[in-house]
Amino acid sequence: MIPENPSRSARKREDDARQSLAVRLVSLSDPELVRLQLENELAEAIRFAASRPKHGSRRREILHVGALLRLENIEEIEQRLAEAVSNKRGSTKPESSDGSIPEETLVVGSPQVLRWKDALLNEDDAILEEILSSCPTVDLSRLRQLARNMRKKPGPRTEGRLMTYLDELEAESL
Repeated sequence: MIPENPSRSARKREDDARQSLAVRLVSLSDPELVRLQLENELAEAIRFAASRPKHGSRRREILHVGALLRLENIEEIEQRLAEAVSNKRGSTKPESSDGSIPEETLVVGSPQVLRWKDALLNEDDAILEEILSSCPTVDLSRLRQLARNMRKKPGPRTEGRLMTYLDELEAESL
């Protein structure tokens, strides 16, 4: 049963989804935008937002695009966008019914990098020796700091920084 009046949190989630779609639309090139076959007013607003510098005025214009998306069928636009992106990439990855790639097909890092990350998060000092032996140019203080930040504030940003550094180390060791 779907409530007639969605909760404030549900409305915020919808607004956030519209804004993230607006950001993705503004990042498209003009030919990609034409292929999406959007309403003229929406397409012009997207082009105008894309032409703005990457600070205040662009942010305001993206908010305007998000507001215009309230009048559109967002699911249909997201579906066309997903098709355009998959056609552009020539992707053969399986997609779920909502157009997203299933989580089990995403590769987040090699098994060695994941093992290093887990050991660093568990404060296993023996892993530092292993990393040092496989990559002598490692900056141990930076590695410790990234792991400390990940333990202190877990999240996609801190995890991404740690994983990026570990991927770089693994590439050096090969």
